[in-house]
Amino acid sequence: MWISHVNAGIEYENEIKDFPNTARNVTFEPAGSMVIDLTRADDRKRVFDRFGKNGHPVYLIGATNNTGDGFNETTKNAYVVLKVEGKNVLLGQWTDPDGRRFRDVSFAVSGINLKQALIYKSLYDQQAILEVTRHGVRPI
Repeated sequence: MWISHVNAGIEYENEIKDFPNTARNVTFEPAGSMVIDLTRADDRKRVFDRFGKNGHPVYLIGATNNTGDGFNETTKNAYVVLKVEGKNVLLGQWTDPDGRRFRDVSFAVSGINLKQALIYKSLYDQQAILEVTRHGVRPI
């Protein structure tokens, strides 16, 4: 389905209002209002079932490195671009090992190999991306 920049921007504004108010590391799928905690086996399975293609892992790839207190113009711009490109856009919150809190826009992709996933990791300048299978999750 094609979406315009304007519609994606409006969608973003509505979606960030629905982002869960929590201190936990979570991923939020706006399209299904699904709050995902990848430390939970049921949530990993839901991500794999929702986004996985032909048994391939699902890679969750951040598109921003926002350490601000909330979502902002940078995250909005990333959301709009990813939506227009037809990606499975997600919102997320996590804390890195140094204690920095991130509120980011990310996307789920499957049907690619690890080498392609690592290219996305480099392209978006990410510390780590996540590989989700039916049986687990690992940072790469």
